[in-house]
Amino acid sequence: DPVLLDYAQDKIAVVDRDGTYRYLNRAAESILGYEPDDLHGENAFEYIHPDDHEHVLAAFEAWVANPEQTPERVEYRLRHADGSWRWVESQGSDLLDNPAVEGYVVNSRDITEHKKYEAALEGAREELRQMIDLVPDLIFAKNREGRVLLANEAFAEAFGLTPGEIEGRIEHEFIPVEEDFEQFHEDDLDVIESGEPKTVPEEELTSADGDTMILQTTKIPYEIPES
Repeated sequence: DPVLLDYAQDKIAVVDRDGTYRYLNRAAESILGYEPDDLHGENAFEYIHPDDHEHVLAAFEAWVANPEQTPERVEYRLRHADGSWRWVESQGSDLLDNPAVEGYVVNSRDITEHKKYEAALEGAREELRQMIDLVPDLIFAKNREGRVLLANEAFAEAFGLTPGEIEGRIEHEFIPVEEDFEQFHEDDLDVIESGEPKTVPEEELTSADGDTMILQTTKIPYEIPES
C-alpha cells in the first residue's frame, strides 16, 4: 500500500531494469530533499556519486541475476537536492513476478551520520597511531589470548616486523623464545584476572636478531567498550 509506505523512515523506491525510478515514498524528500514526483522517471544512477557507480551497478546486476538469493546490502552516496552527498545503505528485491508492479524495490536507509562517526573514529585512530609511533618505548595492547591488537613501531621493530605485520597475530607466532612468551602471557593473565596494573622491574626479551633486551614493563588492564 503506497500510503503505508509513506510512513516508512527508509527511502523505498521501485525502479525498472535500467534503474529508472517508477515509484518513491515520502522519505525521498526527508533523505534527499526531492519531492517523489521530482524523481519519478529519472534514472537513479544519475544521482549516485561517480566513485560509487561501479560497485552499485555490480550490486544491482547481482540483484537482477539472482532474484532467489538474499540480496547483499550496498553502501553508496546519493546527491541531495542542495548539492551535498548523503550516504545510504540499500538492499534490492525482485518484483518482476508481481503482476501489480514490474520492477525492483530498493530499500535505502540514511547512514550519513554513521559514516561521519566512522570517519572521525578513523581519524582518531590515525592520530593515536602517529603519537605512539613517536614514543621510543615499546607500546602494545593484547587480548587474553596474547593476540596483539595494537603495536607501535618500536615494539614491531624489536621483532623485525612492521606494526601492520604484527597486529592481529598471537605473540608466540613471532617471539623467538617460547619461554619469553610463556612468562609474558602469565603476567598478562594476572593483570586481566585481578584488574590491577602490574609493573615488572626487569624482564628479558629476545629480539629478532638474537639480542637480549632488559625491559621494565608496566601492564595496565582495560576493557573494550561494548558497541
